[in-house]
Amino acid sequence: MKCKYFTIIGIAILSLGMIWGIANYLNAKSEPDRYEGAYNSYDINEPNLQIQKNEDGTYLIQIGIYRLLQLDKCIGTVLEDKIVFSTTEWGEDKEITGTITVDDEDIATVTLEATWSDWWFKNINVYKYYKVSDVPDIYELQY
Repeated sequence: MKCKYFTIIGIAILSLGMIWGIANYLNAKSEPDRYEGAYNSYDINEPNLQIQKNEDGTYLIQIGIYRLLQLDKCIGTVLEDKIVFSTTEWGEDKEITGTITVDDEDIATVTLEATWSDWWFKNINVYKYYKVSDVPDIYELQY
């Protein structure tokens, strides 16, 4: 008789656990990531910032600044309510670092720095973009 009750209680606990797990999975999938998406540049009103969350929790970031530069391989992580990223796609000795913050109105502020240069990003290093989609359009290089 005791085994019967323990079996019923065990099945009930297992069922509640499965329901809780499914609910958490669906809830996590229904809320978009705060940073992930496509952002338009104010300069040319076209998507020039793409942020994609990777399965490992890092972000792939592609940044375009009209007539100045294009970075396609930035990798970042969230630290203190901002994404901190870097890339060495211009060369191992030419690391470009930066941060991205997104405010409540989905305006992304990108700050760039290149410590190896006396002029890159010294006078103007802050760029703003506005979100147009929760789904990024990552450009894949074709060789």
